[in-house]
Amino acid sequence: MHFYRQGTQEKEKEVAKGWVSVMEAQRLDPGFMAGWLFVTDSQKQGYESRFGFAEHRVQLDAEGKPAFDRVVYGEAPNINAVVLGRRDGQIYIGRTVQSRPFADRHDGLPADPPITFVQPCVMGFNLEKVAGTETALREASEEAGTGNAVLSIKQMRFHNPNPTFCATWSELFEIEVDLDKIEEASDRKELIYKAEFVPLEQAIEDIARGWDDGVSYRSATANDAFFVWLAIRGNWSMKPEAVSIERISKIADEGEIVLDPRWNPDH
Repeated sequence: MHFYRQGTQEKEKEVAKGWVSVMEAQRLDPGFMAGWLFVTDSQKQGYESRFGFAEHRVQLDAEGKPAFDRVVYGEAPNINAVVLGRRDGQIYIGRTVQSRPFADRHDGLPADPPITFVQPCVMGFNLEKVAGTETALREASEEAGTGNAVLSIKQMRFHNPNPTFCATWSELFEIEVDLDKIEEASDRKELIYKAEFVPLEQAIEDIARGWDDGVSYRSATANDAFFVWLAIRGNWSMKPEAVSIERISKIADEGEIVLDPRWNPDH
């Protein structure tokens, strides 16, 4: 499942390098122009881009005195959309398979080659500031091949990736599709290699497993969009017929996860 390793050895080497500093990028390509620019004035200090901002901010304590500082990140308007279809009485979840070179390994060491993440939603910026539904449908078509397969789209309000350092929120959507009309899609520029539709049960079990064959299923923002969808659209995530407790227990027995004995799949 190392989709980023397809092709010649030279291409593998280029992709595996992953990322460089701005100075190195300009050495490699003198025409390269950085999209993030440093800004500073009496009110803020940090970086800005059409894709968002990063600012150095100081949190105040209960008495209004400076307590500690953080770099706070914010994104331009954007969407996360869970794409699903139905077949033979089962729900299938659309997942993107993509390489993310900026993520280090869980032990803090650089990831070389870059980690492949499987994410149960599509994501994208709404730079044109059009209706969120329009952006969600565009991203689903580009990343998941939905094209003319869309049956319905529903808004699920918003979520924040991590309020301890993220200032902005993402708009959430559910998109239901006709699985027989799905097209092959990939966005090579963003290192998105393919989309796949898997049974809901498998999507949940893979997140529980976390890691398999060099692929990570633990992309937090994408998984939270998926969790919000589960919470809103029904209680199948807590039903034994949707999630096989025997199969999850087998994963636990192999030492991958530990089940909380208080968890009762019947409630």
